[in-house]
Amino acid sequence: MTKSEIRKAMKARRAEINQIDRYMAGESILKIASDPRAANLFARYRTFATFLDFGSEVSTEPINAALMVAGKPLCVPRWSDTEQAYHWAPLALGTPLRVGHYGVREPLLGTRFPRGEIDIVLIPGLAFDTRGGRIGFGAGFYDRLLKGLRPTVLKVGLAFDFQIADKPLPQDEHDIPMDLIITESSWIDAQRARRADHENWSPHVR
Repeated sequence: MTKSEIRKAMKARRAEINQIDRYMAGESILKIASDPRAANLFARYRTFATFLDFGSEVSTEPINAALMVAGKPLCVPRWSDTEQAYHWAPLALGTPLRVGHYGVREPLLGTRFPRGEIDIVLIPGLAFDTRGGRIGFGAGFYDRLLKGLRPTVLKVGLAFDFQIADKPLPQDEHDIPMDLIITESSWIDAQRARRADHENWSPHVR
């Protein structure tokens, strides 16, 4: 399948998920992300770049709220009409929001968050594979945001189980792979999987 065909199929599949199930999936992702026996992201990283879920994406409300309670500095993408591009803006409890570019919620104020302080990025997508391949909406906004970060920043895709492809997804030269992918039932160490491509090893950890 081409990228366009995958996008169309995943959009249709994701649209079947109701709001309650999206929120419950977000709660399950939070448990895996914060569990010391699993991904353990809360203990390992301090400053999080996250996102405010849009449309049929898995809900980020549970994990964003938990990160705020834990005192983690947060930021999310915010569109700049002047630059015609996204930058990182601070997000905290009570931050005023607006409906921005493409209808995505974002902080009302255009304050910049220092990207050099970001340790980990939580990233949406339409499809992922077990080696970290990702297909988004096709505009390349996240690829450009990620290129501006330190190479050591951990890139984590958040998705529903059905968004994980068993076979490698078509990727272009500018596409940036994920290091970790978390779904409602498991986490996938894609970074390790890429190193072990020629070994008989499964990237899924349940």
